[in-house]
Amino acid sequence: MSIVIAGADELGIYLASVLSDEQQNVIIIDPDEEKLEQFARSADVATICGQCHDWQLLDEIAEQKPQLFLAMTPCDATNLLSCSIAKNLGYPTTVCRITNAQFLNQSRIDIDRLFYVDHLIAPELIVAHELFKCLSHPGSVAVESFAHGAVQMRTIVLPSEFPERGKNLREMKFGDDLLIGMIRRKSDNGGQIVFPHGDDQLETGDEVTFIGDTNTMMNIPSRFGLSGKEIKSAVVAGSSPVVHHLVQILLSHGIAVKVMDNDYTCCEKLSKIEGNVTVIQEDPSNMNFLLSERIDQSDVFLAATPSTEFNILTASLAQEAGVKDVYSLVSDMRHSHLLKRLGIDYAVSEKESITSRILSFIHAESAISTRTLYENQVMIMELKVSAATKIAGVPVRDLGNLLPKDCLIALIENRGQIMIAKGNRIFAPGDTVIIICSPKHVDEVKGIF
Repeated sequence: MSIVIAGADELGIYLASVLSDEQQNVIIIDPDEEKLEQFARSADVATICGQCHDWQLLDEIAEQKPQLFLAMTPCDATNLLSCSIAKNLGYPTTVCRITNAQFLNQSRIDIDRLFYVDHLIAPELIVAHELFKCLSHPGSVAVESFAHGAVQMRTIVLPSEFPERGKNLREMKFGDDLLIGMIRRKSDNGGQIVFPHGDDQLETGDEVTFIGDTNTMMNIPSRFGLSGKEIKSAVVAGSSPVVHHLVQILLSHGIAVKVMDNDYTCCEKLSKIEGNVTVIQEDPSNMNFLLSERIDQSDVFLAATPSTEFNILTASLAQEAGVKDVYSLVSDMRHSHLLKRLGIDYAVSEKESITSRILSFIHAESAISTRTLYENQVMIMELKVSAATKIAGVPVRDLGNLLPKDCLIALIENRGQIMIAKGNRIFAPGDTVIIICSPKHVDEVKGIF
């Protein structure tokens, strides 16, 4: 697929890298020539220096018949205008990044129709929902739903001691509606992705991804000694748009919120939110202040400023002040090993969340949904078995020669029934299949089904 990305800031560059790794033909536009030259040296991506809303430039690119236009600059007006121009020049699909969530309120104005946008994406709002999922599922690094909510994927970090330590996976007896889909294990390079087999064992500090029936998944944390509790109060460090959305989500679930940050203007905006929220203009890395606010009595602490380094520092201080459940927002996975060592849970900011959403648009014709994990090292796809597939009626055990080695068929949904993809299971047209694989095998796997 040929894809045009408008904007070479951190999000645009990350998207271009991921899509290039998927063998997509990517063109990225930005007025900063130096930034483009630096990026071009490390990625197989075409770069064009120019304004993202230059209609003549977009018209020239349109001759290459791109199928997707992604407006990813930090400016809402530029993105909306660029999408409008691109659509009128014949680009089939436009995706617009917005920072002002008011554009999602279409009770009076249809923004999509007005600016010819096929998909509006609000990264900060998406991240806020991702953060809430982490906070409301203690011990979980990530939580995702598939098959209209019937299947859940949950990633947890194993504690230093857990009841079934030392057992082979085949001895752990997870039942017929749950399996371990993937393990991320500490290594000298930061992290090793393991597609597990029956002889493998779980180790302390492993990030283990389970996939299975949503109801069964609720018992996973307690099985590994991770006790969950209802959250009634939260302290948040930071006052960014992500925090603004998160506070509203927390309040809607009856959770009392205390926000602290140095920025007066942002704090003033947050103070206008109605509900049980306290906003304090203060440096959240001030240990004496944290102690005076008795934050140890809060159920959870989240460091969610734009700076990953500051978040790690603040989260560490909150931990020292006595908060048991501490979370940090990070910009990428490179800091995950440090956070694990410190005993701090984390959530990844908008790059991976937005990338997963974009990939779902790209694979929409053959995939119901897609998710990426660990800086795009792993792809999780929810596929519908087509009527034309050659594997209908073929048992899972006989697919070994057809599937790549680093690929796992996790679950099969047949008429609402969730089944682990064991050797004797067979596929039927219309089944929903959840597959975990390396991104380089995406097209190959989609072709099989």
